[in-house]
Amino acid sequence: MTDPQPPVLHLKDASLTLNGNTGPVQILQDISLDVAKGETLGLIGPSGSGKSSR
Repeated sequence: MTDPQPPVLHLKDASLTLNGNTGPVQILQDISLDVAKGETLGLIGPSGSGKSSR
């Protein structure tokens, strides 16, 4: 048996808060994930929910 490959993306405990019209909006809270080589992901959510925030 071969050792598993390390993830190509590793995210640990990420959080994001943005300023909205009525105050702070928590977009992410303590998100962790690993993405393996060849894996496909999708990010979905309503318009204005922070999908393209950086």
